[in-house]
Amino acid sequence: TLIFAAVDQNVSWLFSGPAVLALKKHQQPNNIGLKDFFKNIKTLEIYDVENIYVCEKSLLDYGLNKHDLLIEAKALNFSQQQTLIKAQQH
Repeated sequence: TLIFAAVDQNVSWLFSGPAVLALKKHQQPNNIGLKDFFKNIKTLEIYDVENIYVCEKSLLDYGLNKHDLLIEAKALNFSQQQTLIKAQQH
């Protein structure tokens, strides 16, 4: 995502299923021996990646809401996700 954004591509990113957990605030991956890639997600704004979406159902499945996320993202229902995907070039 960052590479494409760096070369002025209009990037849309949809987080669905367990991927929504990557956006959850207050995680400490170092405590369990994982690399902290969450800080990279915060840099999306620097690269002008503004089209960030989350699956509405996935948020519900994991007991999350938009206020629990590291970055601002628009929640989409299934129909809206299908429309978004169909509108993408790649």
